[in-house]
Amino acid sequence: MSVFDNGDGSLKLREQPVYAASRIGVYFKQGNNYQYELSDYLGTVRAVINRTKLSNGQADVVYYVDYYPYGQVLRSAGTGWRYGYQGQYAEKDGESACGS
Repeated sequence: MSVFDNGDGSLKLREQPVYAASRIGVYFKQGNNYQYELSDYLGTVRAVINRTKLSNGQADVVYYVDYYPYGQVLRSAGTGWRYGYQGQYAEKDGESACGS
């Protein structure tokens, strides 16, 4: 599902998912950037990389995460990502701080 901003009364595309057999990434309108999800067999996003590489040829890793069995975060780095364990929506609730 695409995400839109409605700041000045008109809808503006902010991000749009990229699909193949399943969701493989997100296109961000601002900055004209694609970010790709590297997922495991459960659909858990393990890493997110930018479309463009770093100047030394390595992947530009935006976010990565490792989990204990059953979904508790073992370690992570980078900016948060919208989807978490088994591909579930993972943003924190602003009022209760619930979520991962």
